Amino acid sequence: MKKIHAKLILEAYKPLIRALSSEGKDFNVGAEEETDYDKQVLVEEILKQAHTLAGLPINNLLQAYTLKPLPLVFNSLSLSAIELAPKPQSKKITPIQPLNIYGSIEHYYQELESTDITDAIQELKKQFQKEYEYFLENTQQNQETRLSTLQHLLRKYAYCIGIEGVTGCSAFEFTKSIAAFAIAIYENQKFLYFSRAPQEFYQKYPFLFVGADISGIQNFIYDIVTKGASKNLKGRSFYLQLLTDCTAQLVLHKVNIRHSCPIVYSSGGKFFMLLPHTPEVVQILEEIQKEIEKELWNLHKGKLYLSFGYVPFALQVQNGVQKVSIPEDYLENKFVDSSNLEWSTLWQTINHITSKRKQKKFLNLIASQENFTEFFGEEISSNLRKGIGRGGDLENDPAYRICSITGEEIDVKEEFYSLIEPEDYEESMAEKKKKALSTISKKILNLGDDLQSAYAWVRVPSNKKAGKYFTIFNIEGAPVYQ
Repeated sequence: MKKIHAKLILEAYKPLIRALSSEGKDFNVGAEEETDYDKQVLVEEILKQAHTLAGLPINNLLQAYTLKPLPLVFNSLSLSAIELAPKPQSKKITPIQPLNIYGSIEHYYQELESTDITDAIQELKKQFQKEYEYFLENTQQNQETRLSTLQHLLRKYAYCIGIEGVTGCSAFEFTKSIAAFAIAIYENQKFLYFSRAPQEFYQKYPFLFVGADISGIQNFIYDIVTKGASKNLKGRSFYLQLLTDCTAQLVLHKVNIRHSCPIVYSSGGKFFMLLPHTPEVVQILEEIQKEIEKELWNLHKGKLYLSFGYVPFALQVQNGVQKVSIPEDYLENKFVDSSNLEWSTLWQTINHITSKRKQKKFLNLIASQENFTEFFGEEISSNLRKGIGRGGDLENDPAYRICSITGEEIDVKEEFYSLIEPEDYEESMAEKKKKALSTISKKILNLGDDLQSAYAWVRVPSNKKAGKYFTIFNIEGAPVYQ
């Protein structure tokens, strides 16, 4: 992790740490050596700018945030338009209690007028203080791991409270956004500083909003057989979650941001993140799109597709109101003022771009001469082309097999497995082949089987290819899948 990134992230977290911890102890950043440029970077000015853009101007970074109860998002919903008389505004808040992995939530909401609100916040601070001190004394890992641990600790305690002056999000999400803005500001300014030519476009739009969306989810999840249906569903659902998470981590790894603070949202086969707008980042995103396309085609032959999109944007604060600017070429509606937009327009634009890319699935592969035969078969002569798939006789051809789950032909060179164990049946070769499994189908079944006794899953650092390694632990805490 870059030392300057670690500095920006840690300084962005400190106001929240001070709000939760009475002693407010800090730890030093000890990552890579700083460059000459980094030594002259004004971290405080970047963080002040990030706070202003996020809607909470701050003059003194040494001060702590003022915490408040976090209203439920449902408070803003109203059915008064279809009711005879409107109901009074709800004053329900998120329960003030730490997250846990056991699913034991005492209450799903509590009333704002509750007399124990102050006591609940004090108890939350007391529990955080205890864990934070343990964290400082017992975590001696590298800087990347320590900052990741700190982020999860803040998520555990600050997901349920808000910050005075901030509406619409928790204290944790707000703090994470400050860190993301700070890194994006730093990287964009660094690019402009070292650029030999004027870069008006990158200066005007310093941020990049990135979105990714997996298509084909429903067919993929329910493409199963009765035998082992439960673990197959579990395995496939979790496989998609891992695909989304690992792709997001791959993006961060490639752009050399070794922290997950830029991830705004990641769930349901989608993720969105805030990155710096530089030519290098744009090029990396295009390369990742091609890499993921090829990987998904090799594994799933078109059943799953991940479309990338990105939108350059700028953010200004006018009279305390945030306004977004987007280049006109990216907007679906060309008749709006591109320099005076709402946040919702940015979300609509990125969703529109990823949807358009879905209409051109695997374009990079199809347009490539190298991969042409993967889609259209091999040319035997000027008027004859060998089709995709070898075809065969399931009854009599010993080399011909299809996956019993996906229905796809299994390559002759590929190792294959059986849906049931050999000792469980004595059948003809044709019947055995009807229960064949491709390698990927077998892995997904094994994944679902491991999940049935899983306690937790953890993504761990690896020296291997970034973003592709994780561990599932069973209820005894022993690793069962890596």
